[in-house]
Parts: sequence; structure tokens; C-alpha cells
Amino acid sequence: MKKFLASVISFVLLFSVCSFFETQAEEKLLSQTSFMVSVAKGTTTYVEVPFTNLLDQESKYTVSITRKPPVDIGLKVELDGFSVQEKYDVGPLQPKQSTKLGFRILCSDGADTESIISAKLLVGSVENSRLSSIINIYIKPMEQKVLQMHTDNANATVNGEKLVLETPPLVVNGRTMVPFRWMGEQLDAEVSFTMSEETKKVDTVSYVIGKSTITLTIGSTTAQIKVDRDVFEQTLDVPPFIQNGRTLVPLRFVSETLGAQVNWTPPNTIDIEYPKEVPIREDECVTFWSDIKADDLQEKVDEQTELLIFDLRDEAAYKSDHIPGALHVDFNTLTTDFPVASEDTESIPVVLYCKTGTKSRLAAEWVVNAGYQNVHSLLQGFPSWQGDIEKAE
Repeated sequence: MKKFLASVISFVLLFSVCSFFETQAEEKLLSQTSFMVSVAKGTTTYVEVPFTNLLDQESKYTVSITRKPPVDIGLKVELDGFSVQEKYDVGPLQPKQSTKLGFRILCSDGADTESIISAKLLVGSVENSRLSSIINIYIKPMEQKVLQMHTDNANATVNGEKLVLETPPLVVNGRTMVPFRWMGEQLDAEVSFTMSEETKKVDTVSYVIGKSTITLTIGSTTAQIKVDRDVFEQTLDVPPFIQNGRTLVPLRFVSETLGAQVNWTPPNTIDIEYPKEVPIREDECVTFWSDIKADDLQEKVDEQTELLIFDLRDEAAYKSDHIPGALHVDFNTLTTDFPVASEDTESIPVVLYCKTGTKSRLAAEWVVNAGYQNVHSLLQGFPSWQGDIEKAE
């Protein structure tokens, strides 16, 4: 009997453990983990997706950019309103709290338009290591294009240059349909199609930009969107169709899915900006902190440059020795004790240092979010400082 009970208990425990891990495996922080983003040179854009703390408890989430884009592309990742340049534990988020994860991309005028740029980041719960996602962001710098079309004639302009379409836009059930190939060429997408073996007519049409593929089936309201390994389906209001030998597709769906902004001006004008520019919000932090070498800091101190220097070590270490003029804020109480920037202090250079450079880099993430616009982390920490030191009483 004892052996039987032991067997039952073992089975129940094994079933519970397996069920737990199965449940954890089914839970996903994000429904999408690959993103293809087109951005015009000299502009900025922003992409956001829903994000939920799936735990029944408070949890911080580590946001870590594990592969950075080149210097001519700026990337900041925003979770629940906190902007991360490199790495930070954001939160805590409340149990089951729903919020947003966003990517701010800033593209310089010198960005390479011939390449697809990749970045990678990790987002994971600090309290539950199984709850994490690896996110791939593919960035395509492009030249800005502005298109204008009309639903009552074949006249169009591309960056101000006038042209006449062979097949004018057509409004069907309130949706504007446009020539498949022409639309793709204007949005710098590769276009392709497949033929039905049965009807010997066009069966599907596709647009490809970098890692993103949009496939539409003639006569079907189901469109497929593939970004790297992520595959989604979306329902169209009006299916693609063929008229007079030309394939017509929904203008707004194709344009917006590829990253354009579509505007309608009654009674018949359509304006398309590609790629879409998304302005920086007033409350959004897009300040980037940087490292500073001890020699460069020494030069600023010698020149008596106006600086705010903060020693983030514990109080005993600070009292033992610190950089002349440094103020003390313990790293462990940074979020409560560090002064929030004011109009008088937001532009003053801030230098942070700790025992090593690791903690001061984490601190720099918080300090730029506190409103400071000129923040530096001392490279290699306090041991790299070879100048004079002070002691606190």
C-alpha cells in the first residue's frame, strides 16, 4: 500500500511539474519578436507593441540591447515609459500589468541605404528567467519619398515629378485599389507573383523589403505578413483582383504594412509619405549617455569646467577617498536620492562613477530618464582616476 501511495504521489508531482513548464512555455511576452522598420535618412520613427507582465506578482524586466546598430543609427528601447540605451532593469510592473514596448530609431543623413541593419535585444523577467524574449529589429535606411494620387483620374506625382498611371486608382467598397507592381516600385519593394497551374492566371502577389514579405492572394481577403520567422495573417476589407490584365491591391494596407503614412484629403486626393516619420513625444527620453575616460575628466576638472560629479559607491568608500568636488549618492538608493533635473541643471554635464564602470553605466540609464541631457559614465570606474583625491570627514 505504501508503495502504491508513493507511486501516486510521484505521479501527481510529476504531472504538476510538467503542467507548470507547459504553461510557462505557452506564455509569451510578445506575439511578435521580429520587426522590419524602414526609416528615412535624417528622420526618426517609432514602433510599439503590447507588453504584459504575465506573472501573478510584481516583476522587473531586464531590457538589454545585445547587438547595437552602427553609430549612424540611434536606437532606444522603451518599456512602460522608461527609455533604455544599453541595459536596465525596468519596473517593477504590477501583476498582469499591460503596457507598451517601443523602439525609437533615429537615422542620420549619412546612413547607408544599401544595407539592412540588424539589432538584437533581450527582454526578460528578473524574477522568472523562463519568461523572456529575444527580439530582432531589422532597419532599412531609405531616401524619403512623397507620393500623391487621385481617385478620379490617373495623374500622380512622386517627389513633385508628374506622371500618368496606366491604371488609375479605383475605389471599391470605400477602399482604394492601386496597381500592384507600380505601388511596390514606388515603395522600393521587390515584387513577385505566382501563377495558378489550374487557371494559368496570377494566383498570388508579393512584396519584399529586407526581412519582411507581404503575400496577397487574388480574390482572397486573407493576407500573410512574414517578418523573419514570424508569420501573421490579416483580413482585408477588399481582396486583390485583376482588371483589364492589371492586378489591383489595397493601397492603405500595402502602404502602411511596408511602413508608409497614408493621408486622405477629400474629395479625391491621397498623399503617401514613405517611410513614415514618427515625431518624438514631449515626454519621451531620447538622450544618449556616453563613457568618459579618466584623462578627459581630469582635463575638465583642471579647467574648472562646470560639472556635477557623483560618487555612487557606499558611504564608507566615499569618505575614504573620492574625486574632488564629487557628491555622494549610493547606487542602491539612486532612484530615490538622486536629484531630478531642473531647468537650471538639465544641461550641466553629469559624470557618474562607481567601483567599476558597470554600475555607473546602469546609473546613467536612470539619470538620462531623470531629465539630464549631458551624462557620462567614468570608464573603468574610480580605480582609473589618477588625479588628486579628497577625503570626507
